[in-house]
Amino acid sequence: MYVRSAAQHMHAVLLINLGTPEDLTVAAVRRFLAEFLSDPDVIRMPRLLRWCNPIVGHLIAWFRARHALEMYATIWTDEGSPLRILLERQRAALEQELGEPYRVYTAVRYGRPAIVSQLERLVQDGADSVIILPLYPQYSGGTTGSVLRKVGDWLRRHRPAMRLHVLSSWQDEPAFHRAQAELLRETLKRHGWTCEDSFLLFSAHSIPVSHVAGGDPYPDHVQASARGVATQLGWPEDRWKVAYQSRFGPTEWLSPSTEDAAARLCADGVRRIVVCPISFTADCLETLEELGKRLAEQIESAGAEMALCPALNDAPAFIAAMAEWVRRHHADVSPSDHASSQTISSSPVSASPESPQVRS
Repeated sequence: MYVRSAAQHMHAVLLINLGTPEDLTVAAVRRFLAEFLSDPDVIRMPRLLRWCNPIVGHLIAWFRARHALEMYATIWTDEGSPLRILLERQRAALEQELGEPYRVYTAVRYGRPAIVSQLERLVQDGADSVIILPLYPQYSGGTTGSVLRKVGDWLRRHRPAMRLHVLSSWQDEPAFHRAQAELLRETLKRHGWTCEDSFLLFSAHSIPVSHVAGGDPYPDHVQASARGVATQLGWPEDRWKVAYQSRFGPTEWLSPSTEDAAARLCADGVRRIVVCPISFTADCLETLEELGKRLAEQIESAGAEMALCPALNDAPAFIAAMAEWVRRHHADVSPSDHASSQTISSSPVSASPESPQVRS
């Protein structure tokens, strides 16, 4: 248990992922989907129609809940949701890696523990400064942007006497590339494959094309992530590509889809496909069921083989990378000389002019 004297400062880290149903019931899945799909950063409507967001979100959740429950049932464990389990493992490992005076907390954007409740807990626990680390390597308005909005809204309402800094993206960070490359090497070794006899397919969660047209840097960030990992591996340029998964609804999404890309590779005679979930930091429904089951079946039915690289999870190299980023940015959130001073700032781990900056 962490104990500190009154003279000590406590520096907090808040890890945030998207979320997961509380349990394996239709009601819990419907509740989770309704909160997720009611977010105006996820389903974007014209400003005058944003009052419709909760109605639309709840309607979609009502019709999708039973089907989603069937998919969750294929990955659920005796301990519960894989994402929830892995988020706690990441928290414990990072806190151990950082040591005192750091404490690491977790929150999810949708579900529990909620961002607001954890921010209030940080105040109660006496945090002097907080580094918020959304577990999304690439910035998108529907993920990290939504976290920023939630945190900013709370800060404007409560004005706590602590400083907050959000690490908004880390697509260019070499430590991220090294951690993912290490997992890919282990995957290749486990299957006895090499970069010369297999094709590397990076799969990222898709977003609507309209979001990109509005200035969302996500596809550029995904491409930068994939290139950085491929470079770490020395993977031939003509034997890897990026594709996008998990689209839904009638709107146009980023392409090619992961399913279409895999089908084309199989049609072109590729017989070994390594799939890397480049936008996921914890194995979840999208990696375990959508890639690990459905995509694997599709590829195998076409006469090819698939090797799925795990998400970063609590891999030691990833935990060490996060600890490095936290320590590097700690000076940005050192306690102010004035107890009444509050600020939230946002920056990428590796700063670049094109990266989103938010201050309030």
